[in-house]
Order: sequence, then structure tokens, then C-alpha cells
Amino acid sequence: MRLAFVYPPQEVCRIFYPERIHRQYSREGAILPPLGIAYLAAILEKKHTVKIIEANALRLSLDEVVRQLKEFKPDALLFSLLTTNFRPNIEWIRAIKKQVDLPVIAGGPQPSIYPAETLTYGQIDFCVIGEGWETLPELLECLPGKGDCKDVKGIAYRENGELVLTQARQAKLNINDAPFPARHLLPNEKYTTILSKKRPITAMMSSSGCPFNCLYCGHSYDVVLRDPVKVVDEMEECLTKYGIQEVLFYDEIFSLDKHRATVMCEELIRRKLGLSWTIRTRADLVDEQLIKLFARAGCIRINFGIEAADPEVLKMLKRHMSLARIADAVRWAKREKIDVLGFFMIGYPGESIQGIQKTIALAKRLDLDYVQISKLVTLPDTQLYTITKEKTGKDLWRDYVLGKADFTSFSPLNSMLSADELDYWLRRAYRSFYFRPRYIVNRLRKVTSLKEFCGLVNSAFSLR
Repeated sequence: MRLAFVYPPQEVCRIFYPERIHRQYSREGAILPPLGIAYLAAILEKKHTVKIIEANALRLSLDEVVRQLKEFKPDALLFSLLTTNFRPNIEWIRAIKKQVDLPVIAGGPQPSIYPAETLTYGQIDFCVIGEGWETLPELLECLPGKGDCKDVKGIAYRENGELVLTQARQAKLNINDAPFPARHLLPNEKYTTILSKKRPITAMMSSSGCPFNCLYCGHSYDVVLRDPVKVVDEMEECLTKYGIQEVLFYDEIFSLDKHRATVMCEELIRRKLGLSWTIRTRADLVDEQLIKLFARAGCIRINFGIEAADPEVLKMLKRHMSLARIADAVRWAKREKIDVLGFFMIGYPGESIQGIQKTIALAKRLDLDYVQISKLVTLPDTQLYTITKEKTGKDLWRDYVLGKADFTSFSPLNSMLSADELDYWLRRAYRSFYFRPRYIVNRLRKVTSLKEFCGLVNSAFSLR
């Protein structure tokens, strides 16, 4: 079969940020490869001819996407959908299918959470529920009429106007057994972030899942750790085959297994690849020696989830973390000249203006290089959203998918402050952190390219 993945233009969910900051993040903040699609494409290429139409990074118009589809002549169209971007994406699917009438298969978090609601849109023919690495190849075998779709576990579809949900699929393909993502189908030269020191960049996973149970997070608790040598093999392929200079690790917690992280760093040092890389991790899962090793192996930035300054707020969110340990981890990283970004949120249940002010003060006191501050959004498939549904009696994300609610219905569901007040304090938090004279001087000293400088200037204007 000939299969076309279409990746429409993406944007940051509007309810996380005020308008200017949202626009800047969506336009310039990060243009990253659709890693899940690239993994699936690599698996499907073993039996099928696959194309990825990357409309987001290439900024393709609808007409250009349709033109490429008509030239490629696929047998099916495939989309990966997020709930937060569902409505804009469904408009693209609707417009495409008017001109290219082919079976549409939707996967990703959205159809996994709301399969029945997704199929209320006649443009979508099949939903893949959960991971598609095994499900999608089996489903494709049924499309030409070679088998009964009811025998495929983990899908949803319509039959004679009725919803069919097949038996759930339990088995998981170990990420160690998966081929490297099909980066040869992607416009790798287009990927970058506003914080990138080198270009082009790519995203990568060295592990999946997280064993912690923070109230606001919807990750999988099934932790899979990749062989560290295979991870470095993939990094080397990125460098030698695609000219990639910087790798962003998508892992929830890169240093969950310190021994594995150590082996990977030692392998990078041995091979002398010279690649730069960045990670996300917890401050209580690094130590001084490990951070020194990170620096030697090419790590240029660590993103720590800090979230709030109030220990009681962190406890309520099941984010059990010592502020003293966070301060130690930041200090160790900066001593090794590794940049540090801190993730923060405002709008917690019961949070006051004083609590927000404490969080802003903590961000400045830690002397971070960057902050990313957003409003707390009760995302679907999280513990916090379950609590919210029980409290309000409403499933607002379901209503959003069905077109019965817009984003004004969402925020703030739990905060003591109004949506406008949260927007005000979010803008104030960014300005308070980034517009300090000392910070500006220190940041400019570290700029390594004109493009990086222009990106920082554009971001500064978005905070006015």
C-alpha cells in the first residue's frame, strides 16, 4: 500500500498562555519533528511505501498538501491527533478529504481518550487506540478487504452507522525493538527551537514513561529504558546521515536510572561525536558527579520541573520535591556551564497572588538561565482532570471535542484568580524574570549567533 501521514500546522494550546506569548511560542518557540509519526513510518516502510507531508515545519498551505497527496496517490491518509489541537486539525482533515476522498486513520492521544467522540466526525474512518506500533500494521491488512477489522485489537470504527470498539490491546512493542525513526522522510533542516545553540536539531527518546504520579500529568506509568548504546548509535546516525548538531531528549526523566545515563555519557565521550544535547529530569535524580559527566559528554541544557515555590502546593500536587535539592541541582549545572531552564505553573487550586509572587521570586533567586511559565491546565487523562470532572460534573474536554465548549470554559477551573488575572500575572512573571538588567547583560554575553539574538529579541517583544 501507499500511505501518507499528514502533519498539519500545530500551535501551543491557547489556554496555557496570554495571547502575545501564545503567538510567539507557536510561531518561534519550537518547531520539532513528529517523532511518533516517524517511528510508525519506519515500521510501516518494511511492507509499504510511506510519505510524511510535514505541513507544520514546511509551513505548507492546504492547497500544497492536497497537491502532494494527488501526486503521491496514497491508499490511505494517517493523522496523529492531540486533544488540545483537535478542532484545528479536524478542519484540516475535513478540507483534505473533500478533495482526496480516501480512508482516514487517526491515532495519538485524542482517539485513545475519546474514540467514540472522534468518530462522530464522518471524515475519520478508523481510530487507533493506544500505541499503534502493532495495531496499525494489522489494521492496514484489513483495508483492502483481506480480513475482518473486528479481529484487530485496539481500534474503533463505524459499521452500518454503529460504533465498534474492538478488544483492547495489551501487548506493547518494546522501544528497544523498534527501528530508528524514519528521519529520511522529514525536513530535518527545518527543526529548531528558540533556545537552540546549533542547527539543525532533532528530538529523541532514550526512555518512555514515568513512575511518579504528579496530579497534573498524564504520562504512562509503564517505564521502558532503551539500551544506552543504541541511543548513542541513533545519535551518531543523526550526525553522520542527517547533519544534525543538537538533540532534544523527550524523556520525562532522563536520569531515572543513573547507571544507564552514565553508560550513555561514557559512550558519547568515547566516540567523540561532538553533539550537543538537552534533557528533562528531576532535581532529586541527579547528583554533582553525574552533572559533571553530562557536561563532558555534551549536555548544554537541563530542564528541571520546579513548578511552584510553596511546599504545600507541591505536596498537594504530589510533586514531592525539596526546594533545597532543586537549588543544589541548579548550582551544580551552572558550575559546569550547563544552562538551566525551570518549568513553573501558576493557577493551582487555592493559589493566591502571594503564592504566585513567591514562585516568581524563587525563579529569580535560583539564577536560572530560562523559565517557561504557564497556567495550570487540567488536561484530559490526568488525576487532576478526574477530580475536576467529579467536582464540576462536566467533561469539558469531551465537550470541546464535540464542539459544545470552547477554551473560555476551561480556565480557571480551580484557581482563586480569574482568567484575566492569571494572564496578567503570567505576563508580569515573564517580564519580572527576563527584563532584569543583570540578566539581559549576562544573556547577551552567551549569545552565539545572530539567529539566536534575533529570537531572543522577538521573544522579548512578545512579553511587552
